[in-house]
Amino acid sequence: MEECGRSIKEFFMKIPTNKEVEDVLSNGDTNEMGLRILQLLMAHFREDLTGLVRLADPFFTAADVETTLTLPASPRLILLVSGGTGQVTIERWMISLEGRVMRFIGINPERGTKAAQGKVVSKKSGRIVQKKSATVNTHVSVLIKKLMDFEWDFI
Repeated sequence: MEECGRSIKEFFMKIPTNKEVEDVLSNGDTNEMGLRILQLLMAHFREDLTGLVRLADPFFTAADVETTLTLPASPRLILLVSGGTGQVTIERWMISLEGRVMRFIGINPERGTKAAQGKVVSKKSGRIVQKKSATVNTHVSVLIKKLMDFEWDFI
């Protein structure tokens, strides 16, 4: 957020990509940079922020989050924020999955971009196969290109 947040914010201020982005920008700049960038990106893709983020009291424990908030099965970023109607500050964060707050100790996924490259064992056939390379979503690629072009023009 520190490296790219300012550029993303300036990009959307200069080139608001849709009405939702304009609405976020018109609400003032009262949120912490990280939350502000999430709001802008979610607005750009016309996604509801609650589809990714849940806000909670900064003093909540993982157990408090699980018992107080309704956590869906799909992953959510739980931001423990202080502030209110004024300046919002992210104090801590957690991740929920399948309605539970998760602790990440060792991550070694079998699939996805962080998985081992090259030949892997197929879950369907049990044979060793060449792993397919993942592609980036077209909408994300277009936004990244626009940001790069904007950053280049901004210099």
